[in-house]
Amino acid sequence: GEIGRLDKATYGTRQGARRFYDHTVNVLHHIGFTQCKNEPCLFRFLQDDEAAFLLLYVDDALIAGPKSIVKIIEQKLMIYFDSKFNLPKDFLGLDVHHDISKGTIKLSMSTFTNKMKETFKITDSPSILTPGRTDRKIIRGQDIELDETYRSKVGSLMWATMGVRYDIVYAVKELSRVLQEPTKIAHEILGRTLTYVTQTPT
Repeated sequence: GEIGRLDKATYGTRQGARRFYDHTVNVLHHIGFTQCKNEPCLFRFLQDDEAAFLLLYVDDALIAGPKSIVKIIEQKLMIYFDSKFNLPKDFLGLDVHHDISKGTIKLSMSTFTNKMKETFKITDSPSILTPGRTDRKIIRGQDIELDETYRSKVGSLMWATMGVRYDIVYAVKELSRVLQEPTKIAHEILGRTLTYVTQTPT
């Protein structure tokens, strides 16, 4: 076989996303954005004492601010990128619902939850009111039951907690303590938490 050297990053390669991110950050700095030190994916644009914000994730971005400032940002970005600007319908697993007449935005994770239910084959069961159990405690090393799907299931729940599912944070924290060696009780609580989430889509 032959080995070739890429002069430019290619989408889908191991370093492609990182290279694109670095390039995008340089462009944002060049057109007047300031990067947040504590949250590197958040950028601020100031114009005539008005501010707009841009949230970047690889090649997806959200822009929020006064219409006049957002329009300026869009024009600047189109110089460097082949971009399309629309009201977002979804972003990183979040469903975004707009009500322009009321001036409101509602976030939910219904699509992500339904996909999770299908992926992990979660069946309908009697209604569950809480994600965890106070009468069962996860103890490391007790009744270990290894399962290749445990990590991916907990990972999906972790992603949900970073969206709008703050009601399962404690249960997910406890489940995360035994990622390497999940226990029998952990599997029980995991099943309960998954069922609770799919029964209560937000």
